[in-house]
Amino acid sequence: EGDAFEVNGSLGFQLIQTRSDNINITGTGFVTNANNTVGSASQTSGGGGVTDVRQRGYVSQVQLGHLDRRFVQVGLRVDEFSVFGEDVTPAILPKVGGSWVISDEAFYAGMNRYVNSLRLRAAWGSTGRAPGAGAALTTFNAAPSIAGTIVESGAVPQNPGNADLNPEKGQEIEFGFDASFFSERLAVELTYFDKTTNDLILSRPLPPSLGFTQNPQVNIGEVRNSGLELTLSATPYENSFLTWDVRGGFATLKNRLVDLGDVSPFGTTNRFTEGYQLGSFVSKKIRNINETTGVVTVADTLEVVGGAFPTLEGTLTNTVTLWNQLRVSAQIDTKRGHLVFNNTAFFRETQLVRSDDRLNVNKLPALERLRRYGNPTAGQPAFVQENGSPTTVNEVREAFMQPGDF
Repeated sequence: EGDAFEVNGSLGFQLIQTRSDNINITGTGFVTNANNTVGSASQTSGGGGVTDVRQRGYVSQVQLGHLDRRFVQVGLRVDEFSVFGEDVTPAILPKVGGSWVISDEAFYAGMNRYVNSLRLRAAWGSTGRAPGAGAALTTFNAAPSIAGTIVESGAVPQNPGNADLNPEKGQEIEFGFDASFFSERLAVELTYFDKTTNDLILSRPLPPSLGFTQNPQVNIGEVRNSGLELTLSATPYENSFLTWDVRGGFATLKNRLVDLGDVSPFGTTNRFTEGYQLGSFVSKKIRNINETTGVVTVADTLEVVGGAFPTLEGTLTNTVTLWNQLRVSAQIDTKRGHLVFNNTAFFRETQLVRSDDRLNVNKLPALERLRRYGNPTAGQPAFVQENGSPTTVNEVREAFMQPGDF
């Protein structure tokens, strides 16, 4: 029994520095296209910028094993982010997990013929995320200041910043099992996860009258992600010169914005609304289309049309290995349960009006033209809200929000 327990430990340190330098220069008004260097332009302008972000992390983990079949892991990670300055408390991220190779127990011996191996596992942990460089700082843009006939250097507000900004934190629990069948030719992995993120980092809209050109990032709200992940791996055929491996799986996702704090729903095409996916597609939904009069009645306010994240993803991979030297693989992926916004069609049909779908009145059915463009009658609003107020295609984009399944 003295060797029944085994303890392993690890310590680590991580330092990540990301620096970005960019310089740009633009020239317009060339005398001839044959000489299109910037120096030959009649008007030139330039700019540049530097960002420097650093992250420092300390990692530790201890694993206790018993009889090489029961394991418990405890870990801790401490992260410091330069984007928050020196006054913000580091993100402390603990984790704990355990696993049990139940197929190695004596009482399992009679079941090995059906399920060759079986491991149960569960874990809980915390995660953290930081925003981009300078998110906590008040920033300004350089701009010329004219006093009489003298041009002096000046500045205009860019982002008010947020001195109280903190790391985004999440807590996740997951549990599942790993099993093998048919002399370990088939392996199954099943995992359920549930993650809640607090202090969500979002850009909070500001009134334009405040003069800032960017919205500050703030800690607001709560997001929950949950789902199921299943993976199957099999070796249907194997001999001395050829091995055929198949791996397939799927994953589900339920993403919900649980709480927005004291912030009202915001966003135009993609909107953050409590009870729905982050960045769900919204539009004033079409309530009724009268093909006789051409009147298209829509909702008074923006409503959620669908989510931007797939609710189901799947993959299937086939791999053939020849003589243990040559490997050929083919993979098929699928994503379902989400929408995509056809911005190309929207812009060409409603803004630039260069698409044949819009210009050729016989190409699309009359009902579809009413869905996309509204009432064509001169002097009439394209769309009419239920309260009688007119509205435009810029708020009725439902027809261009299309299933993204593939």
